[in-house]
Amino acid sequence: MMPASRKAVSPLIATLLLVLISIAAASLIYVFVTGYISGSAGQRPTAQSQIVIEAASLDATNANVTVYVRNVGQQEIPSGNWSIYLYDLNGNMVGYNVTYNEKSLGPGSLLQINAIVSNTTTIAHGSYYDVKVVSPVGTFDVVRVKAS
Repeated sequence: MMPASRKAVSPLIATLLLVLISIAAASLIYVFVTGYISGSAGQRPTAQSQIVIEAASLDATNANVTVYVRNVGQQEIPSGNWSIYLYDLNGNMVGYNVTYNEKSLGPGSLLQINAIVSNTTTIAHGSYYDVKVVSPVGTFDVVRVKAS
C-alpha cells in the first residue's frame, strides 16, 4: 500500500486566510462597539413626570393668572411649590409667583392654580404674554395668553 500523500496549504494561502479572518473579526468588533456606544449615548431617559397647560388666563387689572395644568406623565407629582413666571414677547420676565400645593397630582389629574404675579412692569390690556408653569419636580410648560 502506498502511503497517503499529504498536501499542505501553501504559506501564501494560509496567510491570506488569517488576514481575512482577522479583518472579519475586527469588523464585527467595530460594529458591536460603535453600536453599543451610539446606542447608550443616543438613549435619553424619558420624563416620568410631565405637565401640560390646558388653559390659562391673565387679568391685567390685578395681575391674576389662572392656569389649568394636567399631569400627562406616568408618575405622581408630589405636593410642593409650583412656580409661575410671566414673560413679555421679548423674553423679559414681567412677574412671578410661587404657590404651594398641598396635594399631589396623579397621572392624568388636573390642577387649577390661581395666583397673583408680583409684576415688575405694568401688564397691558390686550397684550400677549407667555405663562410658564414649573412643577415641584422641575417639569414645565409654557403657553401664550392675551391679557384681558
